[in-house]
Amino acid sequence: MTVNQVRHQDPIGGTISLEVPPKKSPVTPRTRKLKTPGSENNSASPNPAGRTPKDRSPKVTERRSPQSPATEKKRPSRISELETQLAQLQEDLKKAKDQLNTSESWKRRAQMEAEDTKKQLLTMSEKFEESQQQLMELSSSEDVRVQELRKISHDRDKAWQSELEAMQKAALN
Repeated sequence: MTVNQVRHQDPIGGTISLEVPPKKSPVTPRTRKLKTPGSENNSASPNPAGRTPKDRSPKVTERRSPQSPATEKKRPSRISELETQLAQLQEDLKKAKDQLNTSESWKRRAQMEAEDTKKQLLTMSEKFEESQQQLMELSSSEDVRVQELRKISHDRDKAWQSELEAMQKAALN
């Protein structure tokens, strides 16, 4: 007996392979009528084939089961095999559902962490911009202060130079 392989794509991307026996069409045994000495074909019969329409189709009660005793013995093992496959598929489905639930849980957790990180980044970015602004203000105020100190230093240098020159003139005189 040949077995067909059936492949099925499951919801999580895996492939499930099942062994399915090929379908058999029921066999209808044909019965022969025995010719008896009074039932010979008559050439005067209105039916050219020599049979009545009732004789053409077999009676339903004459049909036999197409299963042999060997097939009868194999049937329980086939049923148990299919039950085993069903149990395995149900177990695989349960595992896949558990894995899906776990994955969805991790996904939600990762999304929440991403949102928290995004909020922290936004807060840090705002603080950084504030710090840069303060630095610019301090830098510009320091530039002004440096210019003032340079002017004061220059003015003092001039004053000391003129005082030194005056002392030198006085010492020469």
